[in-house]
Amino acid sequence: MAFSSFNSIHSLARLGTISFTPKSFTSCVLWFDANDSSTITQTGSKISQWNDKSGSGYSVIQPVSENQPTYTTNLLNEKPGIVLSSTTWLYQLGSNIPNFSSSVSTTIFMVARNDSSLPSSGWSIPNTMWLDSSNNEATLRYHLSFNYANAIGVTSIVNTNLTFNNSGLTVTAGANAIIGLSWSTTSGLIYVNGETATFEGETLLNANNSTTRFNIGDSRGNFVRDIAVYEMLGFNTQLTTVEQQKIEGYLAWKWGLQTNLPTNHPYYSSAP
Repeated sequence: MAFSSFNSIHSLARLGTISFTPKSFTSCVLWFDANDSSTITQTGSKISQWNDKSGSGYSVIQPVSENQPTYTTNLLNEKPGIVLSSTTWLYQLGSNIPNFSSSVSTTIFMVARNDSSLPSSGWSIPNTMWLDSSNNEATLRYHLSFNYANAIGVTSIVNTNLTFNNSGLTVTAGANAIIGLSWSTTSGLIYVNGETATFEGETLLNANNSTTRFNIGDSRGNFVRDIAVYEMLGFNTQLTTVEQQKIEGYLAWKWGLQTNLPTNHPYYSSAP
């Protein structure tokens, strides 16, 4: 099922007051919010640090100027976002975010824009969320992308065996979406705009070691323009369906993406 962009005026009219906060869940240990400028360190439009507001006190960084992503205002319904490219990304050592990286059960949600078509290298929007070794060897823990190789659809790679899981839920080029993944020792799920694809028998490895990096973007280069990221949430557990839907509702109403959700979603018509 494909999801496309929607009328921005209609979306702005539906932005509502949200009483819920991700910190309502104690399992929320990463929260990066581009709409909170106090969490972003920048020179001009270049971002060198993005601070977590979950209470964990973490951050993702990019000290090298030429690899710093761009802070862009009025990117989605008059709110800002962070634009990543083939040479710009943010990262942190897994050992520096242990509340998140040391758990074998993980959930990630993010609001992002698909800024790329499938390139000749076989990748598209690689490494939206990526835990790999600092020297870029294949010791990866998981990866979330809009497409992978010839598989069109939000996709995850999990564990060192490079297991690929394609959800079949697609986000068209240029469209904004609420996407996510959740992995435990027994099952995996991919979320796209309130819909879920389930996979069984996958194992998420413990990523709490000094040689592992958590990337927002792709540090390896040689890829086309990547994504725009507006908000990212990380949990150190696999969320229940009720929790998942509350997070989807929160993100949808905050960023004006309510009409991306299925009409039978509990937060299609009202915010959590």
